[in-house]
Amino acid sequence: MKQIGQHAVVIGASMGGLLAARALADYGQMRLKQRQPRLAHEKFSRARETFAQQASASEEMSRLFVLETLCAEADAHRAYSNWEPAWQCLQQARPLALALDDEHPLRAVFYERSAWYHFDVWRIDRAEADYASARKIREANDRAG
Repeated sequence: MKQIGQHAVVIGASMGGLLAARALADYGQMRLKQRQPRLAHEKFSRARETFAQQASASEEMSRLFVLETLCAEADAHRAYSNWEPAWQCLQQARPLALALDDEHPLRAVFYERSAWYHFDVWRIDRAEADYASARKIREANDRAG
């Protein structure tokens, strides 16, 4: 993909603006692939700011988006063995995930990302506990339909 510039302009409080925020998060993942962690962090942070600035984004939706992008950022760092930044993202995501209902699907996403992190750094007991928490949520959601 050819890069034209380094900035995204989000206009209005529309679904398009919200999608632009998500695109910034994806751009952050691309920057990590290019071994540019500082720029990646800037893009992930800008994505969260952009989403929060959307007038149509409720406080609840903003929290969910922040949680999702923190998990995505942790995953991106983890993929390149950037353990400390991955851990920091997960620590920021934890209170957001734990504030959700016990069976909220994004809580399962958090536990899965945390489990992968713990597995990668050889904290197997912690990884197993997080996987078990995620599985419990997924199974409850499957039963609920």
